[in-house]
Amino acid sequence: MNHANPHNLDAVCGNCNHSFPAEADGSIFGVCLKDPEFHPYIDRLFENDFACCSRLIKRKRFMVDRKACADFDPIEVVGDGAELSPKLTADIKDLVAKGELTPENIRAAITMDAFNRIDWSKEPADQYVQRLHAATTVRSRDEALNGLGFLVSRGNKSAFDALCAFFRKLPPPQTPEACHFRAEVLRHLRFASERQREVAQLLVEDLFRTPSNGHTRPWYTEVFGFFKRCAPKVAGEALLPMLDSPKFSYRIKRQVKDIIGVMPHTR
Repeated sequence: MNHANPHNLDAVCGNCNHSFPAEADGSIFGVCLKDPEFHPYIDRLFENDFACCSRLIKRKRFMVDRKACADFDPIEVVGDGAELSPKLTADIKDLVAKGELTPENIRAAITMDAFNRIDWSKEPADQYVQRLHAATTVRSRDEALNGLGFLVSRGNKSAFDALCAFFRKLPPPQTPEACHFRAEVLRHLRFASERQREVAQLLVEDLFRTPSNGHTRPWYTEVFGFFKRCAPKVAGEALLPMLDSPKFSYRIKRQVKDIIGVMPHTR
């Protein structure tokens, strides 16, 4: 086992910090939040939204008395002089004040505290990258994408760089489904708000290699929507080269000018 077990708890999944109830009211079944497939749903699970990934829960649940794996991380035992984090202490006091101090709520609070103490910005992204490139179904592809997006939202540079590299290799979209998938990738990249300039440059590079036609119009609309919402200076720096390129039509250039505020007669 990798972690100290000062209270000599049985090494079963139900006594592990990564374990989470498989049902809102608790049950003999649990799921493992260390499993990457659950990462995109963790915040909603902590809000007791089990419907957000009900099929995944049904597929992954296990008996809580199952023998623990090598990642066993024994739960903190409340009482007996155990030291709790200030946040966990406040959460438990809040449960007491609301009359909601149940074993299930205590376990949820402990699990959430353990989750929040993980430095997700330094978690390896390799497993998601491998699964994204190896995906053979839409579901497996989306699960891997959601995992990377979760890490991006937590400031993980490796995940952001991997998602950018994956995006650069995508062929120009030829179907509505392809446009939708690109929009999903962009949605996850937008989580890295502090790297807006890099995302902007990535999108313009993509437009230079993507023809403007009926198939790709939804993607152009999505990209221009991004630039309308981002910082004006970032949008201007990224989009300006498009005005000097013969690749883009008058209609596209007019949209660019509307976004960056260039008067029609000036270029």
